[in-house]
Amino acid sequence: MEYIGNDFFQINTLPGHQLGRSMHIRFAFSRTLGFHSLTVRAWQDRATDCTGGAFCNTVNRVFARWTW
Repeated sequence: MEYIGNDFFQINTLPGHQLGRSMHIRFAFSRTLGFHSLTVRAWQDRATDCTGGAFCNTVNRVFARWTW
């Protein structure tokens, strides 16, 4: 566990994770009009496994959305 907030928790991935190592993944919970929802975001501070810069970030984002 990397960080716990009032309505979310955030993890930092380890080597061997499907999205790669050193990724931050935040699970945020909200409630609107009585409906509960979960939002998942993933990002990387720096390119560690992928050196493609913006292209790498886009590929990671698309893969994370498809996976989740």
